[in-house]
Amino acid sequence: MINVLLIEDSAVFVMGLKLALAESPEIASVESVATPGAAVAFLNAHPETDVAVVDITLESETDGLTLLGIIREAFPAVHTLVLSHYKRPAYILKAITSGASAYLAKDSAPESIVKAIVDVAAGKCLFFGETIDAARITRLFGGEENLEARKPQGLRPANWRFFSLLPPVTAMPRLLRPWKSPSTP
Repeated sequence: MINVLLIEDSAVFVMGLKLALAESPEIASVESVATPGAAVAFLNAHPETDVAVVDITLESETDGLTLLGIIREAFPAVHTLVLSHYKRPAYILKAITSGASAYLAKDSAPESIVKAIVDVAAGKCLFFGETIDAARITRLFGGEENLEARKPQGLRPANWRFFSLLPPVTAMPRLLRPWKSPSTP
């Protein structure tokens, strides 16, 4: 049975997601908080939490991407899944390097979100749903080893700036076709 913490500042979205998660026999409990500070306090008080579902844009001083790093350092037993409207590769790469085990679009089917939470709790990672396929992320990281270590090959600050300028994932196949990684002959 999986204990889930939703870190989301949209009460309507939380209500809908809680209803979807309540239907799953694998989910034991679902709690929610709206700020990173409340998330840290909750995780300190509830070490039995298995999965934290994090929104990237939280209305506070700390965003969801920064919170991922905090959770990874302070609560290493908690698996994290990002659930966001953003489908840009830069966000996905940043989420992975910050410790997220999965990244899903908020417009994913409820069954896909439940499956992702169950998969993440079981130790699986990088379930991208409708955002970006795992093969593309593996290529961007330069191989499985770099992906597992959450270390993109040779990405410097200028590379991160490049990824932040890329259009949404829907345009990526056309743009990535001519691109080759440094390890590709």
